[in-house]
Amino acid sequence: MSNKRGIPSDLDRESRRLLRKGRKRFTVMIVPHSENKGISFHISLFSLVFFFILLGGLLFGFFFFSANYTGKNRTMALQKKSLMDTEASLDVVLGEVSSLVKASGFFEDALDSTLSTIQTDKADGDLFLNSGGDLSSLLDLRETDKNSFDEVVELQRLKTSLEKSVTSLNEISQIIERQRFLMADVPNLWPVEGGGGHISALFGPDIHPFGGYWYIHKGVDIGSFSGAPLVATANGEVYEVGYDKNGYGYYVILRHKYGFYTMYGHMQRYLVKEGQTVTQGERIGLMGSTGLSTGPHVHYEIRVGTDVVDPMSYLNIMEVRTNTSASR
Repeated sequence: MSNKRGIPSDLDRESRRLLRKGRKRFTVMIVPHSENKGISFHISLFSLVFFFILLGGLLFGFFFFSANYTGKNRTMALQKKSLMDTEASLDVVLGEVSSLVKASGFFEDALDSTLSTIQTDKADGDLFLNSGGDLSSLLDLRETDKNSFDEVVELQRLKTSLEKSVTSLNEISQIIERQRFLMADVPNLWPVEGGGGHISALFGPDIHPFGGYWYIHKGVDIGSFSGAPLVATANGEVYEVGYDKNGYGYYVILRHKYGFYTMYGHMQRYLVKEGQTVTQGERIGLMGSTGLSTGPHVHYEIRVGTDVVDPMSYLNIMEVRTNTSASR
């Protein structure tokens, strides 16, 4: 840029000076150690600067792409490890599928047996389609026409079979519920509340504790602490209550459906009255040692019509602890 008089400005002079320096040429000589002739060439300052800029760009690009390549390799290695872990987990899942298939077969057999026992028709269709349960076949990951693995199809079949089995299980539940109401009318509950006490004398021939002679014991004696609650062993009606000084002391007789009668003797006191309706498990008295007795216990009888039967054939208990030396 020039001023009004045509004199170059400082900026123009500086630009020209830089341009002259940039065009200034240098001689570069390459002299070998041998006696061969050396090589020399001329290069301007601009060319030299451009060469170094180009070299720096190449070096930067090399290191940039090298780092990027290394990062991708690391990512691929991590993905490969993740895939291996997934495959290991898949092997575990396949093992569980095999176990499930085998367990389904056991369940089908058990359910068939139960349905046969209670004489109930099996639900429509097989509860479980035959899947073989062969681990080697499960590990064979052949794809089906629907682009899903055989194991997935197998699980879907099991799911459908389980859904079908719900109908049979509901029917079994209804039958059990009806049986529960039916059994509540049969004397099958342990006469001491909570299943306590111990058997001190069984049904059948025994030596009389006072006379010392053989006689037929018509019930079972269950000993426990004085005041232990006694319960009705089935739904029924209080047929008779009373006191027998030379026999069973305070006693209660209940009348049940199907011709059953139950009797509870040697009570400390009874808690019901004649004609009262009682339900299975309801308290009817407290254990004592009234009448001809050597200690706290209950004499429990079951009669069908006029015949006495062994109560142990009806008692519904998990464990019977027999102690024939206990007080009667």
